[in-house]
Amino acid sequence: MHPIDDRLASLGITLPDAPAPAANYVPFVRVGNLLHVSGQISQNEAGLIRGRLGEDLAVEQGAEAARRCALSLLAQVKRACDGDWTRLERAVKLVGFVNSTADFIDQPKVINGASDLLVA
Repeated sequence: MHPIDDRLASLGITLPDAPAPAANYVPFVRVGNLLHVSGQISQNEAGLIRGRLGEDLAVEQGAEAARRCALSLLAQVKRACDGDWTRLERAVKLVGFVNSTADFIDQPKVINGASDLLVA
């Protein structure tokens, strides 16, 4: 088992299946030795996670939504690598978008939900 699988297992995490594209785009593109993964949306067992930070979602709920996006991201990477994590050297960039009110200032804390999973 690869260390990524070991780490996910130690956290009690099972990767979801790589989500199908929600619109007219490809889920990932390989360019040379780089893999570009399309944006992922926040979903849980009930479906799409909805809400706005600073209005009807707390920072912790937003961080959990970001964590779930990161799980979908990892599922896409695993699919792109044909299940072979040894083909992954490192993550170069993570971009996150936070639906929030104009006065909400804790976007970094929300995106940490994804970062903390990927850095763990």
